[in-house]
Amino acid sequence: MGRAERLGPVPLYPSAVGVAVLVALYRSPADDKKAGRGHKTPTQLLRQLCVLLRWFRPRRFVLAGDGGYGSHEMARFASGRRGRLTLVSKFYPDAMLYEPPPPYSGDGRPRVKGAKQPTPQQVVSGSKRVKWNVAWDGGGRRDVQTVSDTGNWYKAGEGLVAVRGVFVHDLRVATGTSTSSRPTWI
Repeated sequence: MGRAERLGPVPLYPSAVGVAVLVALYRSPADDKKAGRGHKTPTQLLRQLCVLLRWFRPRRFVLAGDGGYGSHEMARFASGRRGRLTLVSKFYPDAMLYEPPPPYSGDGRPRVKGAKQPTPQQVVSGSKRVKWNVAWDGGGRRDVQTVSDTGNWYKAGEGLVAVRGVFVHDLRVATGTSTSSRPTWI
């Protein structure tokens, strides 16, 4: 795997930053109908944005999206561009994750998924959290706790997609000194 590309130091900004190079605005079906436009789903918008993958072949891209991008279809799309496109989005705490299917035995229909794994929420409640002091927006630092795990997300008719869930808990939320919401899987 190649190294991730980041923009270096920027004058008057204390840390390295990434640059949004192309943006697509999602509009609701009602807004599109009112304006006389054809509606595009988040996945269709992503595929449109992935023209960057063709324009800049040696580069790697990170797509950071809200919960609307945290779908099985989006994960499968990004997985098909492994090493070049990483999807970062909110994830479902109750997602059904599985082991890969066992090798085909030759009898009957081949299995499409293996043994069930714990949901992300179960992993968090049963795992030890790792403490980190991380750089935060605006040049500050924050204490956070994380739990990370991998699994294969299954959707009937669509198959398995390998995913990594990272649970991040901002400790300032627990002390009431932050305006952040509850801990979230990404």
